[in-house]
Amino acid sequence: MTGRAAVALTAKGKTEPVFGAFWFTARIETDQSTDTATFRDAKVTKVRWPNSTPELEARFMKIVEDAVRRPLQHSLSRFSASLEDAERERKSMAELKNDRR
Repeated sequence: MTGRAAVALTAKGKTEPVFGAFWFTARIETDQSTDTATFRDAKVTKVRWPNSTPELEARFMKIVEDAVRRPLQHSLSRFSASLEDAERERKSMAELKNDRR
């Protein structure tokens, strides 16, 4: 699976979080009997933070990679619903007409 997620980090000594996004690939194992989806072997492919430099993005990449290294369990039904929402959004965006006259 490939995906994109939002993330917030609060730097040491700061109180306000910085919001950004990261792109990733992962393997998903599902178990319908327990309604779980387990994300494994996640690899962060890109990070994006407002006003960041390449050096800061490299640091953020390491932080996010460390955070997603361990398996993450999620509700399978909620994950399926989010995929359906994303598909509806993708279709509605494809139908937008943005012609300028």
